[in-house]
Amino acid sequence: MIDRLRGCLTRLTARQLQEPVLRDRSGRVRIIRETTTYAGLVDAAFHQIRQAGAGHPAVVIHLIEAIARIAEHTRDAEQAGALARHARMVAAAGLRNAEEAGDHRDIQRSLARAEKVIAGRAAESMAA
Repeated sequence: MIDRLRGCLTRLTARQLQEPVLRDRSGRVRIIRETTTYAGLVDAAFHQIRQAGAGHPAVVIHLIEAIARIAEHTRDAEQAGALARHARMVAAAGLRNAEEAGDHRDIQRSLARAEKVIAGRAAESMAA
């Protein structure tokens, strides 16, 4: 399930999501609608998995690694920020619940990798 969500969220990094404002040909605002943001989609994808899997270090690590792989494809600060926030939340939940020192190290290592990927992509997008 995590891998399928990773694939979907990776594909969405390349798409332009709908704008909340629709304009006519002259540029006047005609409709303002509620739309889904990338951050909202990431929330929907990861909140329940994080909550249910927090007590399982393998799930926590896999989820953080999936976030890092998605982050390799981010195009902007919104995408990177949403993924960074979730990586930190997943790691924090896992660290609170993991009893073994080795699990703590593995979770922290996964988080460090994800943060490095996210920071690298953010630097690339700012340079572009």
